[in-house]
Amino acid sequence: MKISKIIGIAIILLFLGVLVLMPSNLDVKVEKTIETPLETVYYQVVRLPEWLGWSPWEKADSTRLHEFKQGNAETYIGGVAEWTTLLPNSSDGRYEVVDAKFGEYVVVDVYIYKASKDEKSYTFKFQFEPANETGQPGTKVTWSMTDTANFFKINERMQIPALVEQFTQQFEEGLDNLVKYAHEMELFNVFPRLDIQPNNMSYFLYSEIETEADRSILEKNYNIVARKVFEFTMEQKLQFREPPLIKIPLWDVKNNKARIQYGFVLTPIQKEKIEPILPADMKIDDISSPILISAELTMPEKPIEYYNDKLLEYIEYKGYQVVGDRMERYMSNPDIPHMPKHIVLLYPLITK
Repeated sequence: MKISKIIGIAIILLFLGVLVLMPSNLDVKVEKTIETPLETVYYQVVRLPEWLGWSPWEKADSTRLHEFKQGNAETYIGGVAEWTTLLPNSSDGRYEVVDAKFGEYVVVDVYIYKASKDEKSYTFKFQFEPANETGQPGTKVTWSMTDTANFFKINERMQIPALVEQFTQQFEEGLDNLVKYAHEMELFNVFPRLDIQPNNMSYFLYSEIETEADRSILEKNYNIVARKVFEFTMEQKLQFREPPLIKIPLWDVKNNKARIQYGFVLTPIQKEKIEPILPADMKIDDISSPILISAELTMPEKPIEYYNDKLLEYIEYKGYQVVGDRMERYMSNPDIPHMPKHIVLLYPLITK
């Protein structure tokens, strides 16, 4: 009897010893420095719809459908992203922004409905610090979570090492995605509107002039061709708006002087109709690019070249190559200084 009691006590002590030695806290912490200004990075985290662009779980589950609830208009606290999934062995759930301080931290509660719809499963905390390691404005992001398992639930505590490894990998993947996404958003947000789309225009019809004094030639040619386009579209019962003029500044290296091309793009059918009445001062160039990028600017605050450099950086980042001259489309008259300028920069592209 005494031996059995001793064995029983030994087993209990062994069990308690195992419990003490087993991990009880789920602690995960991953850091990353992003070469993007702190404000840009912060908003990609506190605005839950932006998670679609970088969250590791969104990248892994393309079947997710989302509903977003807007939180406080300034702090974004109270914002909710709820998802449903069709992926086997996955679960519906939601994120909620429960605390945030601009440029410093964001706290997000995570609910996994398979476990409980009303009791949070995890809490994510994101912390932000300015970083300037490369001489460029940057941000150090720390993504962490802490959770405590029930002390007496061996099954939960046995899973902790595997969960730490899993979440660490997912957090690292998420921050790697955030590096790319935040940089893309920094470039993208320079422009009120930025589109990359198939180029359904095949030809560029233009007059080339060396001085603004030659604009009378341009106006005469434009009127002739625009009228023909109008007649053709009326015949075909198509919607018609006058083709927007595009301005292309050029530099003649050989003669060391500036030239300007004014014109507009044409479809193959329009080209066929216009060629018989083409004015002698106008030329048609083939636009071989299958892709066109357009970036809109409204009353730009900085020189056009600043926006041009940002656009070229964005093009490079997206994996495209420029195959033609920059085009500028003035939606309001560029010759009247007091009128608001609405400018569209365009480049023909191909995939690298």
